[in-house]
Amino acid sequence: MELFGKRGLLTNFIVIMLIAVVLLRAMWSNRNLSEALAFYGAYHQDPVNQAIHFVFVPLLLWSFLGFFAHIPVLGQEWSLPGGHPVSYASVIALAYICFYCLLDPITGPLYSLVIAGMYLSAVQILQADRRTATKRAKDEDHSGSSASYAWRLFALVQVLGWYMQLHPGHAVFEGVKPALLDSLGQSFSVAPLFAFYEGVWAAGLRSDLRDQTASLVALQRAEMCKTAGAAFRFCS
Repeated sequence: MELFGKRGLLTNFIVIMLIAVVLLRAMWSNRNLSEALAFYGAYHQDPVNQAIHFVFVPLLLWSFLGFFAHIPVLGQEWSLPGGHPVSYASVIALAYICFYCLLDPITGPLYSLVIAGMYLSAVQILQADRRTATKRAKDEDHSGSSASYAWRLFALVQVLGWYMQLHPGHAVFEGVKPALLDSLGQSFSVAPLFAFYEGVWAAGLRSDLRDQTASLVALQRAEMCKTAGAAFRFCS
């Protein structure tokens, strides 16, 4: 019985647990929009760090979807009408879309279009790479990696995205540890929406939500200073 690989039993079990325990559990626990944004916002108040996250959080989500697009659900080759493959990326994208629409019926549907676009583009890149690899294997009469270019691209985006957030973003400019060190699930569930709101607020929209979130961020940062003291630069 295959354990690893896109159809492997262990691979599918790990992905299911990741989705169910980390992502879906955090989504269920964070159904108040202002509080969810305030948790993540408490770690992201520096303008440069906010700009870095505005760019790289969506790229990280996009490349995550690209990785999970390699793995069919339960190892089965299911397809939607029209031949669109069903993968764990489909499940994750749908979970984000449903969560954000429930969390914010105003802005959630707008960002859902962005998530759908990221998902479809990641799948398109993967499928195009597989077609190219299959054609090359036939032409050269040997088998090779079916998605080597896609894997390298998604991996490069992951490495660059994490580096930009952890080093310049948090270590240099923000002076605060990443939110995921305190709550992995909350960070992964809320980060993409918060990054989107940074653009919304920069455009002068949803100012009421921005002010409400800022008030909660101030309260949370005050509490963080009480418990951690000088561990955070903003407490000094």
